[in-house]
Amino acid sequence: MSTKSKGAQLRKVFLPVVTKNGKAVSAEILKDIVREQDQQADGVAFTDDQVKTIVDRGEVLDYRATCISLLSLPDGDKGANYAEMRKIEPLWDALDEAKGEEFVLLPEADFNLLCGRVENNRYPTISRIIMKFISSIKESELVDVDVKD
Repeated sequence: MSTKSKGAQLRKVFLPVVTKNGKAVSAEILKDIVREQDQQADGVAFTDDQVKTIVDRGEVLDYRATCISLLSLPDGDKGANYAEMRKIEPLWDALDEAKGEEFVLLPEADFNLLCGRVENNRYPTISRIIMKFISSIKESELVDVDVKD
């Protein structure tokens, strides 16, 4: 027996995998990307150097993988303490669960943390695909969802 649903507002963050010219990636290439991500250690999808290589070669930018990578970088040169890591953990979980999905729904606090990381990161290259990625994250719409008790 389910209980009565009530409304909540979450941010709908799209997680496409796009080519340098902004077109969606074919299913076969996407499978290769997911296979490559599965082989990465420590849950970090791509390092900064890998993202730069992907963009420079004109291949793909995986929004979900890029978000995970940005969340894995500590703010500033000081590194991260345990409390900061715990703050990011729900975002990692949500992005892990969204693997292969078109979007992820995030509470406003998690969305603001992600948005801050995306906006404040120093990117290894100047690129339209990265600018589009940043804009897409920042402009994520607020949606109403039903939440069961």
